[in-house]
Amino acid sequence: MFAPRSILQTLAVTLTALSTLTSSAPTPEGSPTLEKRTCATQGPSIIDVLRASTGDNASPGQLFTLDREGSPPYDTINSAITFEYIPPGATGCMLQLEFPPLTTDNQIASGTATQADVWSTKPWNNTNLPTYNHPPVKDQFVSTTIFPTQKSTTGTKTILVSNSCSPQMSFFFELSNWQRGTGTVNFFNSLGGKQGLQPIGFSMIYNC
Repeated sequence: MFAPRSILQTLAVTLTALSTLTSSAPTPEGSPTLEKRTCATQGPSIIDVLRASTGDNASPGQLFTLDREGSPPYDTINSAITFEYIPPGATGCMLQLEFPPLTTDNQIASGTATQADVWSTKPWNNTNLPTYNHPPVKDQFVSTTIFPTQKSTTGTKTILVSNSCSPQMSFFFELSNWQRGTGTVNFFNSLGGKQGLQPIGFSMIYNC
């Protein structure tokens, strides 16, 4: 049995009115918008190369170097890096290691001992540069990383540390002492940005 035409007309009018109210309902004021955030990135303020051959001398700059040699092998060169002026209120600090596609073997590292231990350290800056004989004070062991020895067709990005942010964050790198072989790591750190220059090495990423 079909419903009377007058009832169907009434239902149609009611449904139309409800649809209009729903589609025109205002968005609550202050509702969040789904916008993709851009991470802030900054490079190391200083990379300090710590050489056993000049144990009391610092070597600040942007060159990163590690070396393990001798018989038995030991670490003859370590590196410390520090990031200064991380802005107040920054969140989600991540230490990233990035390499572009590598065109030749041994472009970044060579040998069989290319795994490095990564430590957070007490903060340091240009007024108290660490040396091989007076390295930065280790805080926590945070990760390991293996530096590439072979050429590649794709770049890589590795997050080594993820932590809360501080105005200054410092780290120490040494080739893992369990390695029986020798090895060398050597590259100039850069955020890129110039034509033809790709990012290579370390950066601090935050506010993602």
